[in-house]
Formats: sequence, C-alpha cells, structure tokens
Amino acid sequence: MNTKLLRKCALLIVLIPVIAGGAYYKSESFLKHNYAEERLRQEYTSKYYQIKLALGLSDEQWNTITRLTQEAKEHCFTHCYNSTNLRGFHDTKNISKDVINLTKEYLTRYGINPECINIKVLTGKHDNLAESVGPDIMIHQNEDQEYASTEGFATIYFSKKFNYIPIDMQRHIISHEVTHLVEQHTTEDTVLLLKLKQYGYKEETVKKTTAWQNYIEAQEKCADLLPCTHDELVSQSLHRILEYACDNDPNANKKTSEHPSDYSQLCSLNEIIEITIFVS
Repeated sequence: MNTKLLRKCALLIVLIPVIAGGAYYKSESFLKHNYAEERLRQEYTSKYYQIKLALGLSDEQWNTITRLTQEAKEHCFTHCYNSTNLRGFHDTKNISKDVINLTKEYLTRYGINPECINIKVLTGKHDNLAESVGPDIMIHQNEDQEYASTEGFATIYFSKKFNYIPIDMQRHIISHEVTHLVEQHTTEDTVLLLKLKQYGYKEETVKKTTAWQNYIEAQEKCADLLPCTHDELVSQSLHRILEYACDNDPNANKKTSEHPSDYSQLCSLNEIIEITIFVS
C-alpha cells in the first residue's frame, strides 16, 4: 500500500523541524480512547459492507466472503506473521539500522514477529517512500466447503530516501504501513476479488464502482488514523504534516482515487484530538 501523504513527506523534510519534546496527546479516559478507534472501525466496516449492497450480493455470498476472509486472517497471523519456520530478509545494506529497528518495534507492538517480515528497499521508478504487501492468499475446495489459507512473506518496502527523512515522519509512515499489515487490508481485498470473480464480477468493473473506491479510501484513512488513537508521537507527527499541507498545498482539499484529502484527514484527526486531553 502507498499513500499520497508519503509522497509529500519528501518535500517537507527541510520545512518541518524534528520535535523531540513538547506536548503530547493523552486520552481523557480509557472509554474515550477506545471510542475514537471504535468510530473509525465502524466507518470502515460500513464502507466494506456497501460493496455487498452495490453489487447486489446475496446474504449467502457475503457470508462466504466474510468467513473466508476471517479464516485467511487467522491463518496469516499464525503461519505468516508468527511462524517458527519463516525468516524474513532485512536489507541492512540499503536501509538504516534505525529504520529497521523502528519498524521492528512497531511490528512487535502490534503482535507481529518482525523476524517473519521482509524489510526491503524499493527498486525501480517510484514516487513513494514506503509500501507494504501482504502474503499470498489461497482459497481451496474440499468435499464439504471452501477454506482459505496464506503462504509466504509479508513485506514492507522503503525507498533509500526514507533513511534521511526526520524521525517523526519515519514514525508516522512506519506505523501507517504496519497498520495495513495488522489490519490485513490486502487479505480482505484479495479474498473479496477472488470470490467476486467466481460470482461473475470482473475485477476491473468492481474497482470502478464508487463503493470499492470508498472502501479503499477508508483503508487509507484507517492506516493513517488508527495509530493516532493510541500513539501520541504518531498523532503529533501526522498533525504537523497535515497542517502544513493544508496551509501550503492548493490541492489539500482534493482526494485521489485511493486517498482522502489532507483537509479531510486533518478534520478527522482533530476530532480524535478533541476527545483527548492536551497537556504539556
């Protein structure tokens, strides 16, 4: 996965100072802290379900999709994210030790064994500072019913330029990509598209629907904002980046085919901050 925000970070390197101390966002209460996360998840689930409605899927078809998705996620978490047999490749030649250690810190925090994940450098022409890709998803058929499994490695890719951006930006971007892996967005996408193909829907047709585009946009919103509901440093970092973009980028109020606008994200982040105590 990649984000429009990641592409902007390269332009902000010399314009936004690294803030080592200062104020932090602290949750007013455990219940309110959870409310911000719960609200994001409810919105995401709603956008996911809109695909069923938009395509006119039956309850049986949709229940099969959600069951297989859950099976694939559980299999991935055990056999890909925390396998005793997988040993991921960490490109210490092209990616700095600090970046790798920070990535491993976030993976561990979210229950993923970093030794099972590839951490590689982006190659070829690209505009992104980071991307993440989940493992392979397979759907099998036995005598009784279908079942899902996963195979191989999940990978986080970093541009060589990533080594030189400020630490607070690195923290935000890494948390964004790790969140994609934790939430297993690519698992959901893959199972959904595989089953829709079996039901007679062409992938290119599905991806042109408003429901699909809103669903992908919701994934990017969650990858940005879910970490902000419980990580003070990530919340600060994203807030600075979005504020700068909204003040200086004439396109800050425009979204792309996959990503919410910077203005929209800032409004959503401010809502999260409003239900927290801001202390120095």
